[in-house]
Amino acid sequence: MAMLFDAFDGVLARKYGLNRPFGGYLDSFADVFIYLLAPSACFVNWGFSADWQLLILLMFVVSGIIRWSVFNEVGNIQRGASSAYLGMPVFWSAFITAGWYGIGIIGVKYQQPMLACCLVIYSFLMNYNGTFYKPRNPVLMGVVIGCIAVGFIVSGW
Repeated sequence: MAMLFDAFDGVLARKYGLNRPFGGYLDSFADVFIYLLAPSACFVNWGFSADWQLLILLMFVVSGIIRWSVFNEVGNIQRGASSAYLGMPVFWSAFITAGWYGIGIIGVKYQQPMLACCLVIYSFLMNYNGTFYKPRNPVLMGVVIGCIAVGFIVSGW
């Protein structure tokens, strides 16, 4: 639900002329909880809690906060006719969380090291000075978010 509201709050604010700098900062503050702290808590709850794993989670959270700080300063960048993200956006953590949870359901032997590698790479990419695609199609965004939500609901989480 949080991802769904996050995907459309800015769209609606711009449509109705309600966007203000305060809303942008509040959105980023909420995103720290939605995309950094909540997934980290889930990972710890699901057994990703050895000392070295907690250090990786700390790196993940700090990298995400730095990424948001840069985003609040720079915003989206132009790439051709459309806008893009500078650095991989933090909302991709929802896909990592869903994927890791799905892997846990089917029981993959190397689940913990796979998550560790994913989070290290993702932490780097969040602050990488490259451009990443920014989705603009609200129907596509709704479908993807809905599929993730249905996956969690069906699995009983």
